[in-house]
Amino acid sequence: MAYRCQSCYERGHNKRTCPRITERAQRSFESRLADCKAEGRPLEEDHNLNYYAEQVGERTGVNPLTGAKHKK
Repeated sequence: MAYRCQSCYERGHNKRTCPRITERAQRSFESRLADCKAEGRPLEEDHNLNYYAEQVGERTGVNPLTGAKHKK
C-alpha cells in the first residue's frame, strides 16, 4: 500500500516530501525576495524572507539566501 499525503491527498509521498508544499514555499520566497529588492530593503532584516528561506532550505536541503546546506 502506497503512502498518501495529508496535504494534497495524492499517493506516493507523504507531507514531509510533498512537491506542492515545496513549490508553495519556493514561490513565497521568490515573491518576498522580489518585494524586498523592489522596495530597496536589506535582505538580512526581513524576517519573513528569512523564514521562507529556512522553509525552502528544510525542504530542498540548501538555503537559497546563504547557500548553506541544511542538516536533516
